[in-house]
Amino acid sequence: MALLAARIHPALPMLGGEARMLGHVNRQERRHTKLARDSAGRHHLWPLSSAATMDGARPTLLMPPAEAPVLEA
Repeated sequence: MALLAARIHPALPMLGGEARMLGHVNRQERRHTKLARDSAGRHHLWPLSSAATMDGARPTLLMPPAEAPVLEA
């Protein structure tokens, strides 16, 4: 997981399990990836355990976004 976290950088696009765009990475917070604010002004935090692959330079969730645990900040 630490190797994955080292490869995730701000401004990278983050994809869902179906290769759907979820947003852009804002920063890493401990064991979560924080996405930039959405159109409603909310940040979403995705656990690194659910974003465990890289599709080229894009972190990709291993599961559909509806199944992944997400926190709002």
